[in-house]
Amino acid sequence: MDQIKALVAELGFVVVDQDTALGQMRGIPTALTVFAADPPGLMCQWRVNPTGIETQTVMDLLEGVPQERAALSIEDGCAWLTLYDARSLDGATIRLLFEQVADALQSSDLAPGPGCVRCGRVEDAQLMYVAGRATRLCPGCLTDAAQERQCLEAQLNRPSLASTLGLPGAAIYVAAGWAGFWTVLDLALEHWRIEVVEINRFTMFLFWGALVAIGIALGWPAGVTVRRSLAFGRMPRVASVLFILAAATAGEILYVALLLLRMVGVFNLRLAAQLLPQVLDSYTKFWISCKVALLVATAFFCAASASQRKTVRLDV
Repeated sequence: MDQIKALVAELGFVVVDQDTALGQMRGIPTALTVFAADPPGLMCQWRVNPTGIETQTVMDLLEGVPQERAALSIEDGCAWLTLYDARSLDGATIRLLFEQVADALQSSDLAPGPGCVRCGRVEDAQLMYVAGRATRLCPGCLTDAAQERQCLEAQLNRPSLASTLGLPGAAIYVAAGWAGFWTVLDLALEHWRIEVVEINRFTMFLFWGALVAIGIALGWPAGVTVRRSLAFGRMPRVASVLFILAAATAGEILYVALLLLRMVGVFNLRLAAQLLPQVLDSYTKFWISCKVALLVATAFFCAASASQRKTVRLDV
């Protein structure tokens, strides 16, 4: 780490957070990041012209270097040089390599202009580290970029009539998945004539893992619908829990109806709803805990999905 601190001081960079320093190399906004301590790993990032196409000269600098030791890429308006293990390199060698890449960038059409990377204004342009990248912006363009992102995110997360109309479909999906899972489990136990399930670490791991997987499969898509609906947009977490509770209750009624169909050949949802309290009362503590676990897992992932806003990167 002392070697890296010395390198940062020699480059004249300014530390912006615990792992990143910011500066300019050959007039290009540059960020140096430490992403690993043992072995020490370094990543140098240059802000480049996103419309530039003269990349081959830069890529040739690492020709013959194994990819597990170093990698160079140019994408999304940045050039990235990653050194996965810098133990065998001294500070002078690392600095020379960085400067060679900066020289190659500066001599190509990848070099950004001397001013703001958005408007080209030189007078007010300031070196910044924004949204995980080194850049150079004037205050006006930074404000504009923030407003653009805010508008895009508001549009992406705007409630829609289609999602509101899709709530019954999402409820049916969760109810059908709930009933289908427990019905398939019953059929499997009957097919293999398993009357006693031995509870040990392995079986519990498999069973709880299956419950979590089903909870994700049922809860996450339902949460997306809840998030985008007009009815629950202001309280997605609470709405998700109530939504899953109602859908799981409907799923349990459907499960009882399927149980009646298998036992007496009659499919009757009204009768299944009337028999639901008796069926629930017949469950052992183990099956009650399994049902509750699936309910909690489904509600958790539904709430997580419903509260997760779509975001976009700040275009700087």
